[in-house]
Amino acid sequence: MNRNLTTLLCSLIVALYFIYGANTLHAQVQKDSVRIFFYQGRADLDMKLRSNKLELERLLDLCSSIEDTTLYYNNISIKGWTSPEGGISINGSLSKKRTDAIIEFLSTNVQKKINTIDVQFKGSDWNRLLDLVRRDKGIPFQAEAINIVEQLMILDEAEKYKYFDKIRTLHSGRIYAYLYQKVFPELRSTIIQFAKKKKTLFIRFNG
Repeated sequence: MNRNLTTLLCSLIVALYFIYGANTLHAQVQKDSVRIFFYQGRADLDMKLRSNKLELERLLDLCSSIEDTTLYYNNISIKGWTSPEGGISINGSLSKKRTDAIIEFLSTNVQKKINTIDVQFKGSDWNRLLDLVRRDKGIPFQAEAINIVEQLMILDEAEKYKYFDKIRTLHSGRIYAYLYQKVFPELRSTIIQFAKKKKTLFIRFNG
């Protein structure tokens, strides 16, 4: 082999080694997510609601990449969520219907095989609620709202709803009214996460 070419290849291998810190370059994982929103109490896909039409089109584009020959694994995770005002039983059922709507959409519009579909429907999205309450500076008495949501996070699902009811009447309902109008619509959604891995590149050092 030409000496200059050998030197170039060795330099490239060494550079890759120091960049990745190992003898193996692990599979690159790419994740994309699509969030579809729903009206209160509903589970039908409304293309006119917010950016639903564009997001569903983007989901189909992601699914179309399954045929990429550089990929060896693909996975879709579908998580259905609700806002907390409906109660544990209603919200559990509603979140399932919302995931079902996405599954039906995929079944109708995607012909390619998807290796894994992980479906979760857990009712109210408490984690997202906490995140939004922490970030929204417009919430009246924000510190108190944050405190209540933080405390309910350690409770079981049924107790979460009971504890959250404190907000309904706190400060004459001002906190709850704001959440109902500005924050709850952000929780009425289903998130679809798409992950794909590229083939692993192995680099072996002799000696």
